[in-house]
Amino acid sequence: MPRLLKNDTVRLLEASIESLGLAQFGICTFRRDQLKIEQVRFSPEVGLIGSAIELAMSSILIQAQGKNAIYRDFKNAKYKTASEILSDFRSVLKQSSSNILFLTNGISNPVGHINEILELTNRFQLIITSRANGLHNGYGLKYELVASLFQSVTRFLRLLSKSSNLKPYLTSIPELVGIQIDKNILIDDLSSKLKMSKNISEQKAILSSLFLILPEVPKNLPEWLSKFESLKIAPKKTDVVYLIDALEKANPVILKKVNEGGNPVNVTIVGKDVPDAIPIAAQFLKSEYTQFKDQFYADIANANGRIKSNQLDLPPKSSIYKAFAFGFEDLQILAPGEEFTAHQTWPFIVEAINVAKNNTPAPYWFLIRKTKDYGQLKSILKKASKLGNPRFKL
Repeated sequence: MPRLLKNDTVRLLEASIESLGLAQFGICTFRRDQLKIEQVRFSPEVGLIGSAIELAMSSILIQAQGKNAIYRDFKNAKYKTASEILSDFRSVLKQSSSNILFLTNGISNPVGHINEILELTNRFQLIITSRANGLHNGYGLKYELVASLFQSVTRFLRLLSKSSNLKPYLTSIPELVGIQIDKNILIDDLSSKLKMSKNISEQKAILSSLFLILPEVPKNLPEWLSKFESLKIAPKKTDVVYLIDALEKANPVILKKVNEGGNPVNVTIVGKDVPDAIPIAAQFLKSEYTQFKDQFYADIANANGRIKSNQLDLPPKSSIYKAFAFGFEDLQILAPGEEFTAHQTWPFIVEAINVAKNNTPAPYWFLIRKTKDYGQLKSILKKASKLGNPRFKL
């Protein structure tokens, strides 16, 4: 096999696989023992998972920038911290220089591939902090969280393995076969425990779990990360209060009702300001829409989401006829005096004129008259016309 990577790069990649493999063994081992302090459970595995991430990122830095890239002081053999490795790794990927061409060799969409890697690394700082707490302080995490972190590293290594240069060295990536951790967050139990707990160490553990299972971390790392790190090492009441506030302002989580019992959890639809409520993504509140108003706005959301991917997903003509016949106010789609935005009317206008040759289009001028931004409407209709068939080219 031709030499595709530096020996140092290969060594660190294989060390990453070994670390993840040992974590896999620990996670999958049946435990009968009872620990006096249950928080110790899975602390070695968390440390190994974090080490696997650091080693994999270090391998890429060495390949791109040379052996010195992982040292803070090469002469005195002082290594960079895991946080510094993560920061340098993200910086190298964002520069998009020729040094990282080996990451995208053989990939049809190099820019998309790099962005996908970058997006996944947004959560790595939380994992690195948990790793340090496991290795140096003996604190583990619940099984579900450990498995979720493990799968994040597995996904990261799989992304790397798509490169023709890296694939030969990443043929045996450890994975948790048969273990499926639902990405939807069942946050109600943790939330209720947090409200009931008066012990700061217990609050620390619950808060850490809540942050680790957030679906994503913003691309511009938020201020609460530094508080999260101090919370993991030496919790203070002020840190707990700050992080609870940050959690309420975090990205929307997904709530699913798992049974009829249990205490209800206060939530707020994103965009509304309700004290002591958890942000929730509105689209997960219902599994079906039976009311016309709900269907009308769901069709709008689907159409606008699809057009960003260069697809047309238009509402049925029956919705146009019903709105025309009964009126927006009577159907409670609009309040008296309100108007639509261009993003709300364009799907119905396009569907109205999407007819076979010599057929009569559905009514659409009543939609145009209720739209308040004609310039924006024209722009969206032009984009839609490029995606449709010639029958409704503008």
